[in-house]
Amino acid sequence: PDYYYYYLVLLYVYYYGVSFSRTSFLSLIHAFRENSSSSSSTSVLKGAWIPVHVKGKRGPCARRGMSVTKVGKDGDVVVFGGEDEDRRYLNDCWRLDFKTMSWVACDENTNALTGNSSEDQKEKAAVASVSATFVTPAARAEHVAIPWGRDKMIIFGGTGASFKCFDDLYALDVSSGKWKAVSASSSSNNNVSKTPLARAGHCVASLKNDRYALIIGGGNNQNGVLETAILDLNEVKWITSDDENNPEFMKFESPKFVGEGMSAVSFESVDGNESVLMTFGGYNGSCGNDLQVYKLPNEFPTRGTTIAKETTTTTGKTTTTPSTNNNNNNNNKGDGEDEKKIAELHHLLTQAREEANQIRADARLVVDAHASLQSKLEHTERMRVDAESLLKSERKIKAQLNDKLERLDRENLRLRERLKEYEGNNKAWF
Repeated sequence: PDYYYYYLVLLYVYYYGVSFSRTSFLSLIHAFRENSSSSSSTSVLKGAWIPVHVKGKRGPCARRGMSVTKVGKDGDVVVFGGEDEDRRYLNDCWRLDFKTMSWVACDENTNALTGNSSEDQKEKAAVASVSATFVTPAARAEHVAIPWGRDKMIIFGGTGASFKCFDDLYALDVSSGKWKAVSASSSSNNNVSKTPLARAGHCVASLKNDRYALIIGGGNNQNGVLETAILDLNEVKWITSDDENNPEFMKFESPKFVGEGMSAVSFESVDGNESVLMTFGGYNGSCGNDLQVYKLPNEFPTRGTTIAKETTTTTGKTTTTPSTNNNNNNNNKGDGEDEKKIAELHHLLTQAREEANQIRADARLVVDAHASLQSKLEHTERMRVDAESLLKSERKIKAQLNDKLERLDRENLRLRERLKEYEGNNKAWF
């Protein structure tokens, strides 16, 4: 019956925060109906993979374990690092320019070491970290790359020579081609930087309008990494939870199954208030096919109004110690009022942060619109300069033609005078 498909679509909308038009809503219902009624069909969407011809001979060599990231307002794809067929780790960086459909060296290191073909690049990229004089990450694979701002990206972790795992952060400015080592601070109140554990084969998902990056799973060549790291991309700091020193932020619970090569994807409502995280697969001694879903609290990553310390029993239930006298009752009453005030302040703080996030999102739109207008203005200015140059050139040609015309007129008058003289001489002769 149709209400069954309505129910499926409404569940989809609730969990993933997707909005549909009436036509899209009915189309999705039809897709659910067709998929469930056709036993021979293996996919709701019918399409075809097609090979894409990339112009030029330059470009990344064959590899695996690299990162592929969409960066910049034009949505160009950036490929970094990986491991080639000879098990050599790479640190070259390439950008696929969709306007020309060609590979472009994306950083100073690759631009200095690139050859005329992918094979030349394959030989040179493997020794990039030794021969280059530019700031560049060590050659690595199985890292993650995160879009950052308008035209930057950040990489974290990975594994390289001697099977060493990394815990460093590097940022690439795609517009200038320069790398920079990033030193992220910590949210811990004891001012001790808590860098996440080194790892490789981890996954990353962005939340809250791409402000927070959740780095999940991975391994360190010994076992799976249970720690989930949270990076605040706006303030460039690691969000750490410590009940004693940092009670403001919640402790994020890692999936039950974590390992290398797992994948994660996030779904958010339009306003960014509701978020769902989904992970799948991975390797931790054996391959897994666990599909794990986690609905984040609306206050993520803060604790919201839950700030008071609680005592947890072995059964997981929270208990409160009863008071024994009137003084304790009065103290408990005062503590309750204080906690209520603190909860209200934290609620106001959460609202202020949400408003700040919205302001940041609006500011990004304004900055992008300004950049687009600036680009159009520069293009118009170039067209104006070209037009003025062309007009100046045409005026110069016109002046040259006028000079030549005047010379021709003077030469014409001179020839006419000589002709008259010649005719006069001929008459005198006869």
